[in-house]
Amino acid sequence: MQLILLIGMPGSGKSSLAALLQQDYSGVIVVSTDALRANLFGDETIQGS
Repeated sequence: MQLILLIGMPGSGKSSLAALLQQDYSGVIVVSTDALRANLFGDETIQGS
C-alpha cells in the first residue's frame, strides 16, 4: 500500500494531479480536504475547527 500526499500553494495543480493519478492507476482513492470541509461546514473555504 502506498500513500501519496500532495501539498502546495492554492492553485498549484494538486487536484489536477490527483485526478490524473486516479485515471492512470486503478484503486486510487482521492481524499480531498476541500470536499471534506464542504461536507462538514457546507463551504470548502471554511478553514476552522
